[in-house]
Amino acid sequence: MKLPLILKGQNIFIDGESLHGLVGDIERPKITQKMEEYRAGGMIAPVSIFHGIEKLSMSVTIGGIGADVLKMMGGKIDSKPIRFSGNAERDDEVGFVRVVGEASGRITEVDQGTDTQGENGETKLNIELVRYKETVGGVVVIDIDVLQNKYIVDGVDMYKDFNKGLGL
Repeated sequence: MKLPLILKGQNIFIDGESLHGLVGDIERPKITQKMEEYRAGGMIAPVSIFHGIEKLSMSVTIGGIGADVLKMMGGKIDSKPIRFSGNAERDDEVGFVRVVGEASGRITEVDQGTDTQGENGETKLNIELVRYKETVGGVVVIDIDVLQNKYIVDGVDMYKDFNKGLGL
C-alpha cells in the first residue's frame, strides 16, 4: 500500500514578490482536454476527438487586505510570472518532495471579499495563464505554453509534429 503525497507547506511568488505568511489557498490550474464527439457512418459508438486544451486559470487566496496585489493588475497577456513551491510528504516514507509550479499570465480579478471589523479578511486573485509547468520531485510532470503551442505530458511533446507542420 502507498500513502498519498500530502502538501505540508507552501509559498507563492507573483511578479517576484513573495507572499510567504499571506498565502492561504492555491488552486492550481485545471488541465482539461478539449474534446469533440465524432461518429462516422458504420461506427458502433461515438468517440471523443482531441482538439487541444481548455483555457488555463488559477486562483490564489491571501489573508488580510490585498492592497499590494491590486497594484499587480493590468499588463500584457504574460506579464505576471508566478512560481509556487511547497513541500509534500508521504507518511510511509522519510523526507519531503518538492512541488513547484511555474506559470505566467495576468491577474484578471481581485475579489476583496467582505471586511468585518475584528476578523481576518481574505483576498482572492484569479489569474488567467498562458504558461504552466509543474515539477514534482525534480521531474517535470506537465509543461504547457499556449503561445508557443507546447503541450508536454510526462516528457512527451504532444504538439511536436503539429508545430513541424506549421514550420515552427
